[in-house]
Amino acid sequence: MTREHIWPKVLIERAEDDLWAYQPEKAIFYKGEPTIKDVCSECNNKKLSQLDAYLAGLYDSHLHRVVMPGEAAQFAYDYAKLVRTLFKISYNSGRAWAEPRIVNAHKKLSKFILDGGYCTKHMLRLQIVTAAKRVNAEDRSLIGYLEPRLMRCALVPYDGQYNNRFLVRLVAINSYWFYLILPYKKEPVHIWEKFVSGFSNWITPTGIYVNPGQASMQISVEQTTYLHPDLLGALGTAMAAEKGTR
Repeated sequence: MTREHIWPKVLIERAEDDLWAYQPEKAIFYKGEPTIKDVCSECNNKKLSQLDAYLAGLYDSHLHRVVMPGEAAQFAYDYAKLVRTLFKISYNSGRAWAEPRIVNAHKKLSKFILDGGYCTKHMLRLQIVTAAKRVNAEDRSLIGYLEPRLMRCALVPYDGQYNNRFLVRLVAINSYWFYLILPYKKEPVHIWEKFVSGFSNWITPTGIYVNPGQASMQISVEQTTYLHPDLLGALGTAMAAEKGTR
């Protein structure tokens, strides 16, 4: 068994700022690069390293960018490699924190993550989160921007119809926030349709559908949202508490 980074090492090395990892059970931040040690060397060094290389290229071409207010975004992708990479990160994170519900839902994706090919029905959505303007409370003048410079994998607490039948995961890299939707078991079409309708109209913006049959997409200004506390959820609360102790 070898150590596998939860977040690919190639992304950690490209980060502009020092990274702090977050431990959700204790709601604390710590300096380090979280890893798991349950991946064989052949899979880690050959198959999974190819996905890391793809993500590194995607980071250099798109994901490194912080989209500013009023800007649109364009995203070019290889769908199979993209979704395999995102599921890999999500699966790593679930195993690292020993969350049975997440781990069990991802187990059926193991072969797909490693080798590609057939994948159980799922959905991928992309939300562009722009920087937020920081303004003076008195005269409303612009004093700077709060930028979404982060890498985050989290369970999305969707509370709409059929939320108990689908797993929703977030993999966010700077302004590019990917929502992965995976059923716990095979679901009929009408259940999928009702779930997607509710999720796409949720109070929290969940982006637009990433089409497996296409290689690029354009996200208009109207389809973006800005960075605000509700998007960060528990992480935002932890960050506020951490700042209050300094």
